[in-house]
Amino acid sequence: MQLQYISDNTGNPTAVVIPMDKWNELINKYSELENDVLKEASANRKRRPMSYYAGILTKEEGEAFQRYVQQSRNEW
Repeated sequence: MQLQYISDNTGNPTAVVIPMDKWNELINKYSELENDVLKEASANRKRRPMSYYAGILTKEEGEAFQRYVQQSRNEW
């Protein structure tokens, strides 16, 4: 199974991304957990206005991110 690990800015793992086919296998195998997992996932999907995200990145982080996005677009 190919997992993707998400880390914070200090390198500490904070999350794991599981491919959908493997996720579905797990849900089928442990179907009694499905309702609990789905309820929790939908509870965490709150729609927030864009203003909620204002100021999360510093100006320098935002500029570095924009450079990265531009560079990745130029690669294609």
